[in-house]
Amino acid sequence: MNSIRFKFLYGLVAVLIVVVVVLSFFVWKGSPRTVMPQQLVGLSLVRLTQGEEAKVAIDRMHGTDIKIKEGYIAMYGGTAGNATLWVSESENQAEARHLLNLMTEKIKDGNEFFSNLQSHKEGKFTVYSVEGGRQIHYYYGTSNKTVWLSADPLIAYQALKEVLSKVR
Repeated sequence: MNSIRFKFLYGLVAVLIVVVVVLSFFVWKGSPRTVMPQQLVGLSLVRLTQGEEAKVAIDRMHGTDIKIKEGYIAMYGGTAGNATLWVSESENQAEARHLLNLMTEKIKDGNEFFSNLQSHKEGKFTVYSVEGGRQIHYYYGTSNKTVWLSADPLIAYQALKEVLSKVR
């Protein structure tokens, strides 16, 4: 009688483990690979766009069909100002670097939206900055990601420091 109970319990435990593993896979699979901060320099996350909708918006911003695997757009707001964080994930680091170079060349060649292109080092990152639309824009690449931050001037640099520490 005891051996039947043990076999039943072992069988039940095995089924539960399989169910947990399968459910974990679906939950993990549906979660974003890039975690966008819930707050940025005290600003609250107002809207998060990801997936196909974000990829279309990122393509539209570049004015061309770019090859990205995933896209995220986070808009932040509060009494201190506003910021928007754009993150695109490419298939690999080489494609992300190509996108970063493409963006830099378009701005460098003359751009009606952005001016004052500069670059500087922030730790291990080369960060580019431009001005436009009454905001300061920073962008950089890391692994297979291209990151662009637009923020009001009073909070821009502090927001960059936070993004560098959170989006890698």
